[in-house]
Amino acid sequence: PRSLGELVSGSADSVIVRWRDTSSASGAQASAEAEQSLQEEQALANALASGAVASAFRAALALRRPRALLTVLQGLPSTDAADASLRDCVRAAADDDLAFCL
Repeated sequence: PRSLGELVSGSADSVIVRWRDTSSASGAQASAEAEQSLQEEQALANALASGAVASAFRAALALRRPRALLTVLQGLPSTDAADASLRDCVRAAADDDLAFCL
């Protein structure tokens, strides 16, 4: 039984090719990726608005948004607690994320 989205073709040299339509699967994957990106953007905006430095730092790194990361760092208060929070974030970050920021 042939399903919708499949096509079988043959040629004079006895080669039979089975084609499968993957456009709906590719479209669904792109839609899911766009949804995930939108949720991460919203998490970054919420963290920036609420002053959640650690969350904003992680979200900016995950989104590969150096300008947003700069905004987080510029809004960082000059306190020992803020410095400790920043150190914890940097320690937890992956090396390639930190290299991207440079």
